[in-house]
Amino acid sequence: MRGSSIAQVVFLCFIILSSCSRSSRIPSDILDQDQMSALLFDISMAEGHVENAYFRDSAKSRDSILKVELDRVLLIHGVSQQEFLDSYRFYKSKPHLYKVMVDSLQARSQRDQQKMYLQPGQRRKKKSAAIPDTTKK
Repeated sequence: MRGSSIAQVVFLCFIILSSCSRSSRIPSDILDQDQMSALLFDISMAEGHVENAYFRDSAKSRDSILKVELDRVLLIHGVSQQEFLDSYRFYKSKPHLYKVMVDSLQARSQRDQQKMYLQPGQRRKKKSAAIPDTTKK
């Protein structure tokens, strides 16, 4: 009897561990985390743009404009509305995966905001090829 109890505990541990490892797997019909994160970032930017640009318009007008903008974001990313909704539902049902994406979005947003508030002299200058001065002889 003692041997069967140990076997049951081992079997139960195996079931628990295998279900944990499966919870992080992303099905093939779901956008990967990088794609979903980029998509959510662009959706957030589109929502912000519509709210700022059309804040005086009626809510109905803003909603229709937002729908157009969201469709445009999905088109740019090559994602159908159904793919997005399926992926969104998947990540919302996996809090540990969703949290990683949200944290990534917040970090990106903070980096972009910090760059935006840098003084012109503080911004990193891109290295470019020197343009010859043709005014000098």
